[in-house]
Amino acid sequence: MNADDARHAVVSYARAMLQRMSIRWAPWMIILIGSALRAARYGANRSLWGDEAALALNVMDRSIVELLGPLGYAQAAPYGFLVAQKGVIEAFGASESALRLVPFLASLVSLPLVWWLAKSILSRPAALFALGASMAGYRIAG
Repeated sequence: MNADDARHAVVSYARAMLQRMSIRWAPWMIILIGSALRAARYGANRSLWGDEAALALNVMDRSIVELLGPLGYAQAAPYGFLVAQKGVIEAFGASESALRLVPFLASLVSLPLVWWLAKSILSRPAALFALGASMAGYRIAG
């Protein structure tokens, strides 16, 4: 084997290793980018508006038991979510960042869950697409 053949073999091997590594690390990079986008959006601490504000009024003005009944302002939400929101308000107050804490944490947990579910039922490329699509339309600006 001459020097050119050896160099070609090393370059081919390195290229193949990088390609395998990028495929292995791709979901974690997508999860990291998605988490960073969500953190940036949460850190912007924009004001509540529309349905967020209406749901916040329900959670702030009612007891945990009262949250079991119909909500005002044409709102609906799962009871577990309402209880978690109420707990955050009790612990941290009724600021915009406190009111968005439960959805923010849920969005962070959703990323690895989407990956886990997608890879269990889809091929790896399709699962990567599903993970990327779970972030489609996500934007930083309010």
